[in-house]
Amino acid sequence: MQPEKGKRNPKGEKERRRRPVFCVTLLPPAQEEKQEEWLCELEREAANVIRGRLQ
Repeated sequence: MQPEKGKRNPKGEKERRRRPVFCVTLLPPAQEEKQEEWLCELEREAANVIRGRLQ
């Protein structure tokens, strides 16, 4: 059984909410070069987020 929203569970830990981190949209083949650049940028941003959370 899950604790009610906004209340603490029996162990006193706050309920963790899950949320999506990234959403990837694939582009048509005509835009393949732009898509590759966009995916490289997305990878860099993801690496920065992960690095920040590990510190």
